[in-house]
Amino acid sequence: SLAGLYYMQRQKRALIELERQVAEKTSDIALESEKLAVANHIKTQFLANMSHEIRTPLTTVIGQAEAIICRDVKQQDIYKEVEIIHDSSLYLLALLNDILDLTKIEENKFELEYAPQDLHVLLSNINTMFSMQARVNGLSFSLIKNLPIPFVIKVDGLRLKQILINLLSNALKFTIKGHVKLRVLIKDDRLIFQVEDTGIGISQDQITQIFSSFTQGDSSIRRRFGGSGLGLHLSNQLAVLMCGEIEVESQVDRGSVFTFSMVMPAIALEFERPLVNV
Repeated sequence: SLAGLYYMQRQKRALIELERQVAEKTSDIALESEKLAVANHIKTQFLANMSHEIRTPLTTVIGQAEAIICRDVKQQDIYKEVEIIHDSSLYLLALLNDILDLTKIEENKFELEYAPQDLHVLLSNINTMFSMQARVNGLSFSLIKNLPIPFVIKVDGLRLKQILINLLSNALKFTIKGHVKLRVLIKDDRLIFQVEDTGIGISQDQITQIFSSFTQGDSSIRRRFGGSGLGLHLSNQLAVLMCGEIEVESQVDRGSVFTFSMVMPAIALEFERPLVNV
């Protein structure tokens, strides 16, 4: 009958719809399982790398301390050994702070603290810090500013400084000879910080990886220069939180330019319009 035929067609459509829903749900489950497997792999790799990065300086601290305790260090060399312990301890503290910051960011518990910041003062501190480091490494360091005077903006100065220190530290670390430059300017309603170096450079296929946690260009870079590779990942996360981004241009054996640009922060103080080139 016509009613029976209609009923059979409706049942067939319902069965097809059910099969479609089951297939879709199965696909979703498979995709989620794949995501979980990738996440677990990343977490395992992260923990393995973190353990290695913590163990290395900690072993140095324990070894140097034991040498002093056991009187294996000459009296005139004790200050040198304590300096090694101090440097390794500072590295450990910085690493743990970076890990804690990343954990807060990933759990959406990280909050920026905006306050008036004189950018000239912040950059002066940066200039003093890295001019000294560059001289020790036999390099030249220059700060080039094109900003209004005064220039007081509402920004998280601590985190802005953290990004710049990470970028400049990497530039110095991977530059054997030549120079490191920091340029600061305003362009198209954005505040721009450019870190240029004449270092070892990065290949195009490695550029896509350098912002991943605990990633450096390749294993040989870790062996030659050390470091966890966590700084760039954290800097990139902070840049996004500050409505900005970090871009890279690089050539192997020619050097790199890291550009951190952010939406122009609110001005916290009236200023004169003339620009200053330093």
